[in-house]
Amino acid sequence: MVSLKFGRYLGPDDVEKRLRGSSPATKEANGWTKETLDNGIFVNLSRVEFAEFSCLAQIALIVEGALRHRIQVSIALPLSVPSDGETAFIAQCRRENNPTLAESVTARILRRQIALNFMEHSGFISAIGVQHVPYRADYLSILRNYREAASESEFVTENTNTAGQPVDSLDHSAPKDYLLRQMFPLRWFTFDGNETVPHRESFATAVLALADLGIARADAQAIVGTILRELVENVARHAPEGSAECPPHALVGALLLSQTGHSVKPQHFRAALEPFATYAAQAGSPLLRIVVGDSGIGIYRRLAPHFVSHNADEVPQLSPPLQPSENILFWAFNKWSTSDTKETRHARGTRGLWLVQRFVRAYHGAITVRSETAVIGWSYESANEPTPLRDKQLRYLPGTILDISLLTHVPQSLPAPAPTKPLENFRFAFVFLEDIADFEDEHRDKLVEQLAKATPERHTCAVLVIDTVPTSSRQAEDLLMSKLDRNVPIVNSLEVSPF
Repeated sequence: MVSLKFGRYLGPDDVEKRLRGSSPATKEANGWTKETLDNGIFVNLSRVEFAEFSCLAQIALIVEGALRHRIQVSIALPLSVPSDGETAFIAQCRRENNPTLAESVTARILRRQIALNFMEHSGFISAIGVQHVPYRADYLSILRNYREAASESEFVTENTNTAGQPVDSLDHSAPKDYLLRQMFPLRWFTFDGNETVPHRESFATAVLALADLGIARADAQAIVGTILRELVENVARHAPEGSAECPPHALVGALLLSQTGHSVKPQHFRAALEPFATYAAQAGSPLLRIVVGDSGIGIYRRLAPHFVSHNADEVPQLSPPLQPSENILFWAFNKWSTSDTKETRHARGTRGLWLVQRFVRAYHGAITVRSETAVIGWSYESANEPTPLRDKQLRYLPGTILDISLLTHVPQSLPAPAPTKPLENFRFAFVFLEDIADFEDEHRDKLVEQLAKATPERHTCAVLVIDTVPTSSRQAEDLLMSKLDRNVPIVNSLEVSPF
């Protein structure tokens, strides 16, 4: 079996390091190496004492992608009891009257229990169960209390201070980092076979879950309406290698980082995001992290055939020069990037990362995308130009995972999207339509209801997103204004922007 064995800390760099060492996937064939296809994958988390949320999502996507291709997968969860070696080592320490070292090993066991508890409540264990893969039982093994051979010297080495650092860098009081509130657990979003939009029930659940995290209800609706709808629908339309037997699915989860719950620690972020995480920690604002991913062909392969030389002007010019995969991923944020056919290209720019990026920018957040062999993204902590992000070239992985961070309270030192009002006093309301001809009284009433909530202290921006506008922008504007003006006297501006 191809082994992905993780140590005590499961962070972004550690995941990439294990992937470089094991290389379970390849660009050829179905994305997996011959050894993986023949012998399967063993994901060993038995020693993990701390697991970063987005890393759990990445591992869940690897598991789901492998199972889709009928690859044998075994997963060992954190060991919640002492291993044979730990039991013997603790007994030896007590015989030698060395309680400090014995307590250090005992603390490790406690942290593994906490990590296992976090995996349960974060939705990871449920997610790796991949209930939507009908033949999973034939290929998936989830191992609890998996024991591996360990020598006594292993414990001595790991607890020896050889670099001037504390003996145990994972603080015994770390359970604070594992608070189980303020979390939208990882879950698979599915779709109707005959529709291109997610089940309304699933999205309503997401709104309620985000509201429970402490996010304002209007903001939660905007996040679900913009970020989740755009990204999850993209999975259904483009990304997966779905079938009638195993239809498209997207993995979604969210975690609120704050001083009263999970704290913002830059070392828990991917290297490219560490400056943004440092800024967020200093700003003191709660930080909402959202992960959305799939195990399909990936953004790079979907867009690469449509990328031509003149598109290079639409990506940032960095040093050293961008690699092909980085070029494609940066282009994915351009509003004219598309993988649509010639017949459907008129609708390009109305879906996907460009709209999500605009939303992230409004919240002075950051977004990264990991696909193929690259990680790139944008950071908007600066009041000036956005900062392009890139990480070192990585091992190939099928699928795509996006990591989105939003400041829920924008620091006063930064400008808000509204010129004269801070963002915390500004709310967005979204109504989505397939065609402008579908605009009915019920849609107008939804806009009226949202706009009526506006006060001098709290402004509201109602956004009507229409997929298809067969008329000119001016005609569309006149049509919408005629429908709104009679019943919505509080409307003071309306703009139709073709994407």
